[in-house]
Amino acid sequence: MTKFRDRPIISFIVFAIVAFILFGAISALFGGFFSFLGSENGLSLGIIIGAFVISLLYVYLYKIKGFFSFSKFKYAFLLACPFILFVLTIFIDPNFKIPTLETLLLGVIAGLAPGVSEEVIFRGVLISYVMKFFKSSKGIYGVLIVSALLFGLAHLGNVGVAPLDATIFQVFYATAIGILFGAVYLRTGNLWVLIFCHALNDIIAAAFTTNGLVADALVWNASNIATAIISIIVIILGFYYVRSAKHDEIIEVWEEKWAN
Repeated sequence: MTKFRDRPIISFIVFAIVAFILFGAISALFGGFFSFLGSENGLSLGIIIGAFVISLLYVYLYKIKGFFSFSKFKYAFLLACPFILFVLTIFIDPNFKIPTLETLLLGVIAGLAPGVSEEVIFRGVLISYVMKFFKSSKGIYGVLIVSALLFGLAHLGNVGVAPLDATIFQVFYATAIGILFGAVYLRTGNLWVLIFCHALNDIIAAAFTTNGLVADALVWNASNIATAIISIIVIILGFYYVRSAKHDEIIEVWEEKWAN
C-alpha cells in the first residue's frame, strides 16, 4: 500500500475510478432507500452520504490530517466573504419568489447535495492530493487553475436540463467560483466554510427562484450582468489570495496536513 500511495498519478487514477463507482453505487442505494421523500430528494440524500463515505475512504488510504477540521474557520470565512455577492444576485433574479416552508425544506436537500459532494471532490480530494506531492509555486498555481476548470466544466452536464447558452454561462461563473474557493482552501485547508457557502447559494437558488437550480435561456438582465462582473472580480481576488508572497504560508498549511 505504501508503494502504491507513493505513485501519485497511478494512485490517484485508481482511487478516482474506485471512488466514482462507489459514489454512484452508494448514491443509488440510499437514493432508493429515501425514495419515499421523492426520487430527486432521495437521490440528493444519497449523494450527500456517498460524498462523506468517499471522504472517509480518502482519509483512511492517504492519512491526511484534518480533512474536516474546523481550524482557521474564521480566517477561511473572511477570505470567502466575497462569495456572498453571488448569493445576492439571486434576489434580483426575475424568477425570484418567496418560498413556502415546503419548498424551503426541499431546497435545503437539493442545495446540500452539490454543496457537499462538489466541495469534497474538487477541493477536498483534488487540491489536497496535489498538494501532497507538489508543494511548490508551480503546484499552487497549477492545481488552482486545473481544479477550477474541472469544476466549471463539470457543469456542462447541465446542458441536458438547461439551454446551451445558459449552461456555458454557468461554466464560466462556476470556474470563477472554483478560483475563489480553491484559493481559500489552499490558504486555510478548511473545507467546512466552502461547503457552507456553496450549499447556501444552491439552497437559496433552489428555494427562492421559480426555476430552482435549472437555468432558463441566457438573458442579460441585472442578475446575470452582476454575476458576470462578480465572476471577474473573484477571479482576480482568487489569484491575489495565492500570490507569491503567500506561498510559504500555503506550503506550511499543506506540510502540516500531510505530516506523517
